[in-house]
Amino acid sequence: MKVIYRGDMTSPSGYSRAAREHCRALIESGVNVVIDNHKHDTTTVKLDAFWSRELPSRIGGGNAPIKIWHETPEFYQPNPGQLNVAMVAWETSHIPDWDIGGTSRNNWVTQINKMDECWTFCNFAKKAMQKSGVTVPIRVIPHPLDHETFHPIEKDKRIELFDSSRRPLHDGWFKFVSVFQWTPRKDPFNLILAYLSEFSGDEEVALVLKTYLAQAGDLSMVRNQIENIKKGSKLPHKSPRIFLVPGLLTDQEMADLVRSADATVFSTKGEGFCLPAAESLACGVPVIVPNGSAFTDYVTEDVGYLVRTHPEPVYGMPHIPWYYSSQLWHRIDIMDLRERMREAFTDRKALQERAGRTAEAVSEFTTAKVGSQMREALESLLARQGKPPTRIERAFTRPASSPVKGL
Repeated sequence: MKVIYRGDMTSPSGYSRAAREHCRALIESGVNVVIDNHKHDTTTVKLDAFWSRELPSRIGGGNAPIKIWHETPEFYQPNPGQLNVAMVAWETSHIPDWDIGGTSRNNWVTQINKMDECWTFCNFAKKAMQKSGVTVPIRVIPHPLDHETFHPIEKDKRIELFDSSRRPLHDGWFKFVSVFQWTPRKDPFNLILAYLSEFSGDEEVALVLKTYLAQAGDLSMVRNQIENIKKGSKLPHKSPRIFLVPGLLTDQEMADLVRSADATVFSTKGEGFCLPAAESLACGVPVIVPNGSAFTDYVTEDVGYLVRTHPEPVYGMPHIPWYYSSQLWHRIDIMDLRERMREAFTDRKALQERAGRTAEAVSEFTTAKVGSQMREALESLLARQGKPPTRIERAFTRPASSPVKGL
């Protein structure tokens, strides 16, 4: 018997990284997972040692007692002979609740309600689903973080960042780092405008961006966008430095990049979890984030800087059908973002005090703890069926240290 986990396991996207971490947590909890690799991204990432070893032997398909669908709901095709779990993130006030384009499969409420249970990653998303009409049980299960890779290290052991001419950014410079895909939801415009208008080229500060617009690793379109923002700003002073990190990064390289920062900063209009922010905290780096969506689950003023926001209709996502203007997301208060970035830059003592507390804020998001939570959720789902426990069901109750062969 098998538990099938369906998702994109080999792409560099945040969705794929989350799928790998959740699937690994489930495997390490004692469940032997068979993987249905449904790829959505044309780019393939270099897998780490764990997945280079595990993925080839776990690719499979066919029938199974349980199937976890870690992808957007239009792909759900639940088999009534299985227990089906929806695993989905969301970032606005409501999920898609109508037949977009006249297609019922594009109605996420309808699709999720076909499943036996739904797992999402923050309380904000759970509330959005409930308000939209989802009636199946919804669990909030956070993303597990790879604490072996994303962890604090001594400042003198951190990697040095270089500019485009391979000149090191001086250790005395203050470095803001931001990791995101260049889309309207991530709101790079307000992030860059806040930075350009608050700092000058005479200050020892840099904004380091790991981003892409059309395809992972392609920076040409991003450079053009940044230059357009600079031209539109018409600054009376020399622009502060902005650097772009090229290429695809492994998880270890991403952790090194995050640890090179004094603070990470995000201006996003909505998040279902935001792995880069949580990983920043795990690395001992304070975050500057909007006071809304998923961030309120794990960011406080003890470990970061919460920036004021206000709700506004969703706009600017024409190529993704799930977003429309009767939904709301939050726009960051750009003046407050400027002030919080300046505060982090100026008050280094308070920044370091926050840095000393960040790892504790995400200490529950470990592979072992999240894996145990997922396993317990599956046990509960099986128990709700009201049938005498089978060998497979009994196996789910065994200690994670003693996995059952063949499960």
